[in-house]
Amino acid sequence: MSKKMKMVVRVLALVMAFLLILGVIVSVLLYGRAEPMPRSAYELDIFIREESHAAEISQTVQYVNSTGARLRYVMFSVYANAYRRLMTLPFEDGRLDSAFPNGYAPGGADFTSVTINGAPADWGVSGPGEQFMRVACDIAPGGTAEFGFDFFCCCPKPRAVWGRAA
Repeated sequence: MSKKMKMVVRVLALVMAFLLILGVIVSVLLYGRAEPMPRSAYELDIFIREESHAAEISQTVQYVNSTGARLRYVMFSVYANAYRRLMTLPFEDGRLDSAFPNGYAPGGADFTSVTINGAPADWGVSGPGEQFMRVACDIAPGGTAEFGFDFFCCCPKPRAVWGRAA
C-alpha cells in the first residue's frame, strides 16, 4: 500500500472514531443515561433433616414484571419434581444404572404454603412430573410482587425400588 493510501486510511479511521464518540455524547445529552431495569431477587432458607433425607425450604421471590403486559399468573419451574417419577428423570435412555448406581428412589417438592404479598395464593402444578407451578396474581407492567413458597424436598435413601438395594 502506498504512503498516500495509508494516510487516507488513518484519516478515515480518525474521522470514524470522532463520529462514534460524538454520537455517544449526543445520545447521553439527549436521552440521558438509561436506568437499569429492576431484577427479580430470590432468597432461600433451608433446614436439612439428615435422618429423613429431606429439606425444609422457605423461598421468597421478589418478582418484577418486566413483560410490558399485565400478568394474571406467573409460571415457576419446580425442578425437584423431575425426580418424582421414573418417566420424568433427566437421564439418557439406557443410562439409569450409571445415573443411579445405588438404585432409583422417587423424590420431589411437596408444597405446604404458597403466598403472594403475604396472602394465600391460588396455585397449582402441572406437567408430566408436576414440574410447572402456576400462581394466580395481578401484577401491572413494571409492578412487583413477593411470592412465598414453603415446601419439603424429599430425597429418600435409595431402596430396592429399582436396581440394587442400598
